[in-house]
Amino acid sequence: MPARKLKTLAIVFVGEKLAGKEVAARYLIKRHNFKGFRFSDILVDLLKRLHLPATRFNEMNLVGGLRERFGGGVLAQVIKQEIEQGKFKRVVIDGARHPAELEILKKLPGFLLIYLTAPFELRYKRALTRGEKVGESKFTLDDFKREEKLPTELFIKQMGHKAKVKLVNNGSLADLYKQIEEKVVKKYL
Repeated sequence: MPARKLKTLAIVFVGEKLAGKEVAARYLIKRHNFKGFRFSDILVDLLKRLHLPATRFNEMNLVGGLRERFGGGVLAQVIKQEIEQGKFKRVVIDGARHPAELEILKKLPGFLLIYLTAPFELRYKRALTRGEKVGESKFTLDDFKREEKLPTELFIKQMGHKAKVKLVNNGSLADLYKQIEEKVVKKYL
């Protein structure tokens, strides 16, 4: 019996902060052998090198400067080149936030855009417990609302409307994983 050919698939998650993009990506990495890429990893690495805290505000300022100087898709170009150089067949990319990024990433073989969303109140609760970004656990509701209006958040819903798949992360992890299996794995792998 011939070996089954691995289907090429480049999943790109777009969604509001704390909707569960990273959790969904980690699931695909662990359960289905995807190679993972995160837009924020590039920014966090640069901020560390600059000896600046990895706050959402600093990330926004950094990416804003990079996009202004090098174009809206600068981070996507880095990720696309890493994927092509590594010749990965299955990749999951977490955190596209700009339409120019999608224009670059949709050139990847097997491109699949997934919109992952969750209710505002639930995402706010996650911010208080996650602790990934400096100061995030001390956010007031007003702080969180203010961040929803930052330039990095402006295109998310518009990009989400272009997605082939929509996942709503408003339940347990098991519920999210079930959606991934039914709406992504069964249909696209």
